[in-house]
Amino acid sequence: MKKIGEYTVRGQIPEGTDNTKKIELFDGTFTSGYRVVKFVIAGARADDTSSDAVAKLMTENIGTSADFWNWNDNREIGWASTDHRTADGVQNVFSEIDPDNLIVEDLFITAQNRSASNPNINYMITMIKYDISEYQGA
Repeated sequence: MKKIGEYTVRGQIPEGTDNTKKIELFDGTFTSGYRVVKFVIAGARADDTSSDAVAKLMTENIGTSADFWNWNDNREIGWASTDHRTADGVQNVFSEIDPDNLIVEDLFITAQNRSASNPNINYMITMIKYDISEYQGA
């Protein structure tokens, strides 16, 4: 694999079971792929003590379930959460990424939080793009 460059996407996603966002990465060939190296989230309002949030990255749109995170499912490749215990902003941050991830087609993100007044969740994902063989891409 040869490194081509670095790619960052960021934005907001509304909280909820039906709000999975597709991040289009597929360029029509199977000779390039992306590896997620950083994934962070935060509630849209730092002063909202109920802006605790959880999110996950997936290689397919598998949505959510009662077990929001399922590390046994190979389609889930990244998990993140934030904890707003006070109105002073984020207190605790968690982020874990499967170090063996490689995305050839598209990436999906879904998130949930506890805030009824501000359901939006910010995200930032940093990826490295690689030139790969068709064999690896398949």
